[in-house]
Amino acid sequence: MQSQSYQTEQECGNGSNDWTGAMHAWDLMCQYLNNGVSGYFYWNTSLLDGGVSTWGWSQNSPAGPGPSNFRPDQSIPSYYE
Repeated sequence: MQSQSYQTEQECGNGSNDWTGAMHAWDLMCQYLNNGVSGYFYWNTSLLDGGVSTWGWSQNSPAGPGPSNFRPDQSIPSYYE
């Protein structure tokens, strides 16, 4: 029986939620999936503006709150991942 492996933590990032961070996260996910992991887990899927976790660390997240005219397809780089 073959064992399964999982990537269980995305890198924290710096809370900027910019395109550079999104592409880095995408590249990491592709690297792990293309090399045989069975699952990839992304923590902090949504953080408040500024990307600070509940324990006070700056983090990147694929989604977060926005203004009343918020559109994820125009606002969040990870939306395209």
